[in-house]
Amino acid sequence: MDMFNKIFHIELHKAENYEKGKGLARIFDNGIGVIINYSAHCSHLEKHIIICHELGHILLHMRKNEKDNNWYFPPITLEMEAEADYFAKEILKERAAQFRNTDNDFFQKILFSDGEIDEALEKML
Repeated sequence: MDMFNKIFHIELHKAENYEKGKGLARIFDNGIGVIINYSAHCSHLEKHIIICHELGHILLHMRKNEKDNNWYFPPITLEMEAEADYFAKEILKERAAQFRNTDNDFFQKILFSDGEIDEALEKML
């Protein structure tokens, strides 16, 4: 994908004025950078879900205007929201599966169970 060659900068920003469980991805510098804002009023797991959800929008839904070569997000539909939720859930579950059997205490502290991820997503929807 041409997009992967363009993006080299992703910023994460904690937003005090966002509702709990909310996030937003914005494009800057014509797709070279992306800012992900997430609610400051969320748990550690919710923060990970929001960031992965927004990454899902970036990877699945960001489009390039062929006329001016600018990157943009089309109007987000309920189906696109569901796709981004699924992306977030699968990324988090895969990460947990990779490190679940490690002896490293650090990884054991930051992992979430599949049930925790499902439960948090249900509450956030």
